[in-house]
Amino acid sequence: MLFNCRRVLFLIAILFLLPIKSAMADSKILTYGHPIAANQISIQSQKYAKLTSDNEISKQTKKEFTHNIDLGVLNKSLSANDIEMSGNYSYNINGNYATLNVNKITNNRTGGTSGTLTIELWATASAYNGGNINGYRLASHSVGQLSGGGTFSNITSGTVSFSEPPAGSYFMTLLVSEYGSGIVDHGTFSDKRTFGGNDGGSTGSGIDMSGSFSYQINANTVSLSVDEIANNRSGGKSGTLSIELWATTAAYTGGEITGYKLADYTYGQLTGGQYVTNINSGAISLSTPPAGTYHISMIVEEYNNGIVDYGTFDETRTFGENDGGGTGSGIDLSGKYSYDINNSSITLNADKISNNRTSGVSGTLSIELWASTSVYSGGKINGYKVADHRLGELKAGAAYANISSGTVAFSEPPAGTYYITMLVTEHNNGIVDYGTFSETRTFGGSNGGGTGTGSGLDMSGNSSYEINGDFVTLKLDKIQNNRIGGKSGTLAIELWATASPYNGGNIEGYKLATFSLGQLTGGSAFSNISSGSVALSKPPAGTYSISMLLTEYSNGIVDYGSFSDLRTFDDTTSSGTGIEIKGNLSYQLTGDLVTLKLDEIINNRNNGTSGTLSVELWASETEFNGTSITGHKLASHSIGQLAASSSFTNISSGTISFTKPPIGTYYITMLVTEYGSGIVTSASFSDLYTVKAETLPPPTLDTDTSSDSSSGGSLNYALMFFLFTLIFYRSNILLFISKKYGNK
Repeated sequence: MLFNCRRVLFLIAILFLLPIKSAMADSKILTYGHPIAANQISIQSQKYAKLTSDNEISKQTKKEFTHNIDLGVLNKSLSANDIEMSGNYSYNINGNYATLNVNKITNNRTGGTSGTLTIELWATASAYNGGNINGYRLASHSVGQLSGGGTFSNITSGTVSFSEPPAGSYFMTLLVSEYGSGIVDHGTFSDKRTFGGNDGGSTGSGIDMSGSFSYQINANTVSLSVDEIANNRSGGKSGTLSIELWATTAAYTGGEITGYKLADYTYGQLTGGQYVTNINSGAISLSTPPAGTYHISMIVEEYNNGIVDYGTFDETRTFGENDGGGTGSGIDLSGKYSYDINNSSITLNADKISNNRTSGVSGTLSIELWASTSVYSGGKINGYKVADHRLGELKAGAAYANISSGTVAFSEPPAGTYYITMLVTEHNNGIVDYGTFSETRTFGGSNGGGTGTGSGLDMSGNSSYEINGDFVTLKLDKIQNNRIGGKSGTLAIELWATASPYNGGNIEGYKLATFSLGQLTGGSAFSNISSGSVALSKPPAGTYSISMLLTEYSNGIVDYGSFSDLRTFDDTTSSGTGIEIKGNLSYQLTGDLVTLKLDEIINNRNNGTSGTLSVELWASETEFNGTSITGHKLASHSIGQLAASSSFTNISSGTISFTKPPIGTYYITMLVTEYGSGIVTSASFSDLYTVKAETLPPPTLDTDTSSDSSSGGSLNYALMFFLFTLIFYRSNILLFISKKYGNK
């Protein structure tokens, strides 16, 4: 009986030992502040699960058209650049806008920060499978840079501009592109999308030409007419709109146009929801194409957006050697042309001179400016040659573009009022093309000063400006359009600061403010002009001459007046680069992510487009001095290029990666940088930012024995009982083993 009791106790001891194995497997080694031994690291060799193509594809229909496809259904490989798009992605087209959505973008690289990442929606004729893409980019959204190991989650572009492709059926692809690396990942939707249909040739831009449209050619001029142009966008203003007449060898059906531009007429801007009716260009210059039969199209073009609507006439038109405004010589003056008189010198400008002959080389070509008492309409000219500029010979099929004579001698005619004509002459052939200005020009009398550009647009009366902090008010008694007919381009008055008094021609200095007036019909005037309070962009500290300019879209400076008194600016924080931050700005931290926001960034330059602009958040131990910064770049967001006299508004980076600086207290500065120019403007926050040392809690031992996984907590008690049993009953255990197995 005693032996049996001992046997039972022995078995109980064995039962106590059973949890030991599982407890040892589940227990974790606690390490705090010490290196981890190599045998304590578990490495998972397969990082990415294999993707299959037999899962269900889910589709979701939204207001207009939405795809919602799980990337898990795509049998795609990870880009060699290790930037990965995962989860669901979709797009939603609503009129002239689109919204792009991606669940997650991950930077699987082990270190460093990616280039600026952008998601793009593309339409292609065939399914995209990687490499270079050929098609139409419909929409894009910059999401910023991403640190190694970082992730952007729940990405949405918000409402972004949508560019509809030419009519047709397309495969749709969502790309992730990286600045400097190109396409780094993509997903192609399984079903195709059809664009176009019965939309009357509209590009889906929100700018629509409707009703009847027509043209009428009369010798070397043409009149363009349209019933209505409407801006159907929900807000904002369009870019400057122009109506153009084109001749093409095949009927134009949308997209890029290839052919000959016969004429163009600038209308101006339209506010969202606004429309204009009964548009008529009046008689404008006609540039005839080479002899042949052409399809004729009328297009509406928007500044920075290209063709936004069009209509193609059913009938063709034949042009012959002697048709149109040219001389039939095959040498054509096209586009805009102008002149600028400055005392005893003059500058001649022309957009383009083409040799449309099929072979050979022209004789030496020259442009000449003439003053005549009657309108010149071809043939021999009677009058006074006031200037000329030699161009040289021109091969068949070639062209001179953006022609400027530079400063050449000006020969003023006798006092009187004249019609002004620009001629193109060829050695041995005489006059081969010409253009006559609609307004007359008076020499020798009192013509009210001005720039002498022959523009027919004049500032008169008193002019003034009043600076109040960061704002200025511009005032002018009168602006007169002395042209015989038609409308001016969009007019604006600008305030400039220059190192020396401005006397006409190109201006070099700092544009302080601008106020757009709109277009002005021939024979009409703007009176008692006041800009109200407009933004003032201060120049670098210094003393300047101040001038007020009158500018016209596509013609530049058409009149000016210079103030006699100098103005001193002492705002040393201004960069004077022409790029300016306006309104409120902020940053919002959420863990390792940040959102940068600005009300407005303005390009106050008078021409050209900025380099790529970026917003950067910096931490520095000393206040930023306005020129160079030393410290830690916390975040960066690229916002693209900005045209002259334009602005970005309501700027938000979205959630982007935030790089925390070392422990310390910092001044925080938001910079705007420009590619090729560095820092162009900045703003510093008044509050300091402090990074403190992190205090980690001490390690704790889990003593909860309520679950199976923590049963190792009884390990010490079981081990002690087992050892006691072995020692106390060792003789009986040995006897039992001897009897059981000794005779075998």
